[in-house]
Amino acid sequence: MENTICVIGGANIDICGSSLEPLKNYDSNPGTIEVSYGGVGRNIAQICALLKQKTKLITVFANDEYGQMMRKDCEGLGMDTSDCVVNERFPSSMYIAILDSNRDMKIAMSDMRILRSMGTDVLEPALKHLTKDDIIIIDSNLDMECIDYILENAPCRVAADPVSTTKAERLKDALSQLS
Repeated sequence: MENTICVIGGANIDICGSSLEPLKNYDSNPGTIEVSYGGVGRNIAQICALLKQKTKLITVFANDEYGQMMRKDCEGLGMDTSDCVVNERFPSSMYIAILDSNRDMKIAMSDMRILRSMGTDVLEPALKHLTKDDIIIIDSNLDMECIDYILENAPCRVAADPVSTTKAERLKDALSQLS
């Protein structure tokens, strides 16, 4: 039986604008704009799926066009999304970044309200299907309630992507429980 990599975290629509010239504040800047699927959890799951690993993604998709397209893309890459939930209340999680002409990020903003709707009720059935030989990878965008629940109830090893220096702080008390 093949081991499962279970990734629990965010899935976003990423919008990235890159200026062609030095940025001018308070003005419209010529540049390029790209839209892609992202999110720390989804990106980790994508890499695992592309490496032909048995991959399960646990996230919350919105019931909008972006959410439906993102889920279909994940499934097309070979990810198991059967334990994901659809939230009717919030729009798809989005991240927007503005890059200067050197492609250095100058400002970014994220709307991850939908991920905050993930509760232990979503995690409980997903964790029941895992064995001691599987691994869970979490991203620290998850609420602490979810992180604590996973660490207390995981039947297998747990690894974490700290996401950023600010969110890494959230994992400092859990280091002894992470692989």
